[in-house]
Amino acid sequence: MNINASEFRHDFAIIAGWLPFGTKVLDLGCGHGGLLEYLKS
Repeated sequence: MNINASEFRHDFAIIAGWLPFGTKVLDLGCGHGGLLEYLKS
């Protein structure tokens, strides 16, 4: 999944700001994994 400017989700950026670098994340949701893809980039 490539995240481009038209698909940027500001809530993902906020969540990423809460997590220190190297934090392990378990994403239990009903989406398509976009948050984890964002966090990996």
